Amino acid sequence: MGKNKDRKKKGAAVQKTATKAKKKTEKELQKQIEQLGEEQIEQLITKHVGKDTAIEAVIIGEPTVTPPSRRANVSLTEHPLKDELILFGGEFFDGRTTILFNDLYIYDIKKQTWKRIQTPQPPPPRSSHQVPSLI
Repeated sequence: MGKNKDRKKKGAAVQKTATKAKKKTEKELQKQIEQLGEEQIEQLITKHVGKDTAIEAVIIGEPTVTPPSRRANVSLTEHPLKDELILFGGEFFDGRTTILFNDLYIYDIKKQTWKRIQTPQPPPPRSSHQVPSLI
């Protein structure tokens, strides 16, 4: 008869300790954020978002025959109106670290050349994503 009550108490105690641990973790994170200060947080956000303040306008690189660096999980989309392929993002794993890319390349099929496109605020690095082709 008393077994159900004991089980309920044990379950409630486990849940209570879990919520306490969660609150403690949240408080520790909040303290770390406060210690970093506003300027460092903005620098971290800028670093992770991928804003490049050195670039003020769209830069289209000179056509070259050399392809982009090797990578996996890129998006390769055909241009809807031109004979071009658009390559964005991807990742490279060297056995220890994974490098994510956020660069944009255009491959001209007729001329067989690559062009790198640089923008002032590129999207964050990504891989294994989808890209639509719109007219």
